[in-house]
Amino acid sequence: MDELSTKEHFITAMARHLPPSASALRVLDVNGETAAILAGLRADLHIIPVSGQAETWQFEADSVDAIVAYA
Repeated sequence: MDELSTKEHFITAMARHLPPSASALRVLDVNGETAAILAGLRADLHIIPVSGQAETWQFEADSVDAIVAYA
């Protein structure tokens, strides 16, 4: 039987769709649900967790390479 949770399965699949990076891929993590699993899968990720309303997120428009969310 597979020991991965449903959440881990979805986030692992998500990681496969992130582009490769030469140094660090900047990922905006909506609600901070993916950070721990993604960090364990890809050492090249710089994960920026955000929560609340999108209008309150503090980041520059061109400062992230990908946005991920798990709900």
